[in-house]
Amino acid sequence: MKLLLATALLLSIAWGSGEEKKKEIEKSRNVIAHVAYDTPAAFGFGNSFYLDADKDGTNDFMFTTVMVSNEADIHTKYLVNALNKNEVLSVEGSAAINEDGMPVAELGNVAWSASASEIIEQVYSDSRESWSGTWSGDRAQYIGIKLVKDGKSYNGWVKVSIDQENETAFVEGYAINRAPNGNIAAGQI
Repeated sequence: MKLLLATALLLSIAWGSGEEKKKEIEKSRNVIAHVAYDTPAAFGFGNSFYLDADKDGTNDFMFTTVMVSNEADIHTKYLVNALNKNEVLSVEGSAAINEDGMPVAELGNVAWSASASEIIEQVYSDSRESWSGTWSGDRAQYIGIKLVKDGKSYNGWVKVSIDQENETAFVEGYAINRAPNGNIAAGQI
């Protein structure tokens, strides 16, 4: 009888902790709004991509390129623009780049900015092409975004990849923490 009661108690505890874990997972899923595109959205020269992160019919961010030339060089800048009162995590005018799992937050000289932020720059000089900027260019990385709505801020990320060979960039997906001022890590869903 004691063995039966002990077994029942252990099963009850195990089932209860499993239920708590299940509720915790469900709660976290309800906090993060996530979209992964089946076909990544391309942006490049002459082709901008507008992101309506909260799906309210108003564009929140624009991914685009601008071309600037001087005497011998042509610079194509791949940019993310925060629209309305939204912001992008930036460092000295460049989009702050997060690796998978890094927290999306201000840190040191990385701060939220409403200005356009450069993702990567392509330079043609003397018939040679080069790429520069904080973006590595060889893998998908994340840009921190802040959606500002009804006086509240919602932190998130946008996953971007760059195809240097075809001179195109792609938005692969994004996530927003639905809890005001809630934390989120790059790639968290």
